[in-house]
Amino acid sequence: VADRSSAAQVAAGLQGSVSDAIGSPNANYVVQKILTVLTPQEAPFIAEELQWAGPALACHEYGCRIYCRLLENAAEDESTVRLIDSALAEVDVLLTHPFGH
Repeated sequence: VADRSSAAQVAAGLQGSVSDAIGSPNANYVVQKILTVLTPQEAPFIAEELQWAGPALACHEYGCRIYCRLLENAAEDESTVRLIDSALAEVDVLLTHPFGH
């Protein structure tokens, strides 16, 4: 179980490497935990970095989990809204993909 202080330190260390962490079978859980413990204002770079990865990450085996955590914990955050809007532009792909649904 992570507290806010520990999560903030780990999050700071991930800045610039969020996409790589999401692609890891283990590190994606760290990103998920950060999203559940910290507010979007405490780790704004996560959704912002995902913008650069594009909607394809929503169809990734682990990336789809990050989208779920963002929707559960930061749905009203402006960066999350932009990210989800971008993914929804590819709704035809998302609907038919095993991880994009």
